Amino acid sequence: MKILFINDKRHDDVKNWSGTTAHMAEMLEKLGHQVFYIDNLTGSFFLRCFYRGVMSLLTGKQVKANREPAVLKSMARRRDRVKRKYDYDLIFTPNSMCLCYLKDRKPSVLYTDATYGGMEGFYPNFTAVSARTSRYGNYHEKMALQTCSRIIYASRWAKQTAADCYGIPEEKMRVVPFGANLDGYLTEAEVEDAARNRWEQPEKEILFVGVDWERKGGPKALKALCLLRKKGWPVKLRIVGCSPSLTAEEKEAAEITGYSDKREKAGRERLRELYRKSFLFFMPSLYECAGIVYAEAAGWGLPSVAADAGGVSDIVLEGKSGRLLSADADAEAYAALLEQLLTDRDGYLELCRTAGICGRELFTWEHVGEQVDRILKEALDDQGTVH
Repeated sequence: MKILFINDKRHDDVKNWSGTTAHMAEMLEKLGHQVFYIDNLTGSFFLRCFYRGVMSLLTGKQVKANREPAVLKSMARRRDRVKRKYDYDLIFTPNSMCLCYLKDRKPSVLYTDATYGGMEGFYPNFTAVSARTSRYGNYHEKMALQTCSRIIYASRWAKQTAADCYGIPEEKMRVVPFGANLDGYLTEAEVEDAARNRWEQPEKEILFVGVDWERKGGPKALKALCLLRKKGWPVKLRIVGCSPSLTAEEKEAAEITGYSDKREKAGRERLRELYRKSFLFFMPSLYECAGIVYAEAAGWGLPSVAADAGGVSDIVLEGKSGRLLSADADAEAYAALLEQLLTDRDGYLELCRTAGICGRELFTWEHVGEQVDRILKEALDDQGTVH
């Protein structure tokens, strides 16, 4: 199959979207498809500056340039000009805005983790948008979704928002959670050894990996650890990816490791070692579309404790790859759950075992690729295209 992969960033930039786009591109190539790329599809620079700067200033609220008709039409003109160079069977993109104003007889497939309607009022940077952005954001999202032959969402939550906000029919949508963006995982025997070693450690290290301390629920996680320490539990939160300001009490309960760059071998090895030796992965995000780090933790047989927010429950499978509490659960509730895991050896070892199975069998890009490939063929078959 010949696929035209369109993206607003570089398809091979592992820093973009936590490496998800790069893994998608690699996945398609490993499936044996011939893939052509249109990268950095962003529309007019001057128009983007005008709407993001001048219009935001005039309205007193955020104006998202990438939802403006003029910007999207400039994107479409460049897209349509460039794509004429390629002989392709299907268009694939992780960004719905790359499909706006598309008039193409070839099928198109979108693979993403959210809709505009699902993000508005949910993610912090989508709550103070102007009425103009809200109107055009929803208008263009619906336009793009209606254009697609198939839409693949990373979670049931995202799929439901497409149905609720835009009336997208069930038969057009599929759910395929993203794979882990850190290569490698532990075998069943290695998970068993790692789990026993974790249990036997006198101090239990709880891992938090996130750049956005507040959005990822860092303060809540740290408060839960402080509560446990007051009860005499030897636990410590290892913070990776950010460097929050901590009180004296919090410094006793935490250790800041800093940022680990996945683009560098040393950064990847550092993360693998942290996943291997940590007792739990704990990130009770307030807002989360998917949460790739939960999939990464599972690959190393490391159970996650998380909030059931957005699309998290499609990766943190309750009782299998981790444990979930409601999105509004407080630090006290998390402390109680952690204490339960700290006192149940057999339950903990079993949770590590099932997390490892999820990581090896569900959350790899090889497994994702098998499902995506079937969906791409469905889209071609519906179009009557030979492949």
